[in-house]
Amino acid sequence: MDTLTHHAYLSTHEPKFAFDLNLFTLRRFELPTLSIEVSRGIIKEASLRPETGKLGKILIIIFDKVSLEAVQALLKVIEEPPAQTKFFLVTPNHASLPLTLLSRVMIWEEIPSRKISDTSEIAKKFLQANPEERLAMIGKMNELGEEALNQLELLVDKKLKSNERARVLNLLIDARGYRREPAMVPKLLWEHLALTLP
Repeated sequence: MDTLTHHAYLSTHEPKFAFDLNLFTLRRFELPTLSIEVSRGIIKEASLRPETGKLGKILIIIFDKVSLEAVQALLKVIEEPPAQTKFFLVTPNHASLPLTLLSRVMIWEEIPSRKISDTSEIAKKFLQANPEERLAMIGKMNELGEEALNQLELLVDKKLKSNERARVLNLLIDARGYRREPAMVPKLLWEHLALTLP
């Protein structure tokens, strides 16, 4: 799916995604106060499988205030979500959230648009290059990190047909997960992508 290697994210504003949301089951909850009743509804929604043909499920929860009971109800499902389920908690009041919740989420940060434009050009050159040229670009791609993966997803989404697109997007999603592994050597990951991306 930073784009989606963690299971839960926290942001002050609704996130903009670098991939096609139509590939996922998207559920949005927007309310002034996150209550225990709403939390139970979110837990129930999280337990349901994504729609047929979708890569996973994204739950966006937008709120201003939250009750302690609501947080307690959500903790377990946020810490151990069903497979392929990602949570986005959106609130302007991070400081008011309990530490038990803050310790289970990753802060979502937007990338400045100028950097995105530069990275997009480099990612385009990477995809157009032959494997030998791609291998020569590994250092730069690794330096660009998550945003390079974001731009590759966008380009693949536009360029490939649906059956091949799903396979390659899954490859990129897996790459994001591997980047977070403590033992992962980034150069090996980029070598793998250089040789396997179409």
